[in-house]
Amino acid sequence: MEIKKIDIQTKNKKHATDIAILVDKPEFLREINQLRKKWQITTLYSSSNFYGFLDLREVQERLSEFNKDIDEILKKFNRGKNYKRVVEYALVTGIIPEDIYQSCYFDMVTIGEKNNLSNPERYQYVIVLSPRTELKEIKQSYIEFKEYVKGKINFQSRDLNIGIPTDRELIEQYHRGDVYALADIDKFRTKPDIETIRDWYWIRNKKYFNGGSKKPLPYPQVLNEWLNLCPLYKNESDHDENDLKCPQCTFGETGKNKKGTRNNIEQALATYDKLLKYS
Repeated sequence: MEIKKIDIQTKNKKHATDIAILVDKPEFLREINQLRKKWQITTLYSSSNFYGFLDLREVQERLSEFNKDIDEILKKFNRGKNYKRVVEYALVTGIIPEDIYQSCYFDMVTIGEKNNLSNPERYQYVIVLSPRTELKEIKQSYIEFKEYVKGKINFQSRDLNIGIPTDRELIEQYHRGDVYALADIDKFRTKPDIETIRDWYWIRNKKYFNGGSKKPLPYPQVLNEWLNLCPLYKNESDHDENDLKCPQCTFGETGKNKKGTRNNIEQALATYDKLLKYS
């Protein structure tokens, strides 16, 4: 199956960045492509029919194997259990819908051996945070925890054990501060936002990822393909004053400032490549 850009549909730019710097990794894309072959996903499902895939008899009969495959990807890319649905949706649908990913969530972890959880001394509740977590998300996790304690919502433990070093790393990990600083959402107020950077990234790498070229496209060609996406650029026409700003022209004034736009692309992709490599 052709390797294509995963469609991230969340409106939260911080969450979109978190998801993007996983699903745009070349190594992740190769892993996903291999799993699609293994699970015979020749045509992607719609996001609304995601559970239709999980309900297939051949999947249900090997559900523990499927979950193991997902867990191995999480472990390989050092991601917590809150990325589980992200990986599954990327695999099955190629789309990450709104609210699939959370940068903060409450969990129940066992202490020591996994004995009967009816014994409160054998487990405790935790709210798992990442450097992306906002106060409102902590409050929401707390509300969900209280609802669970009252028996109003069901909850399935994510099966983490703080007494096991590898699990403790999952609870503490996410990304180091210096890496997250590079993707700080505040920087996108004056620089191209994550959607635009991803567009540039995929223009540069799509053929390369699919064996259509031996290396990514050079930056001048990325710029030309980006500007050509504007329906008026080839005719050197201007947009009507009442039109919404064209994404291609926002960073280049319909090609009049090509050098500035090319510099934007080079700088943004250099930072993004670094994020993908080290996050």
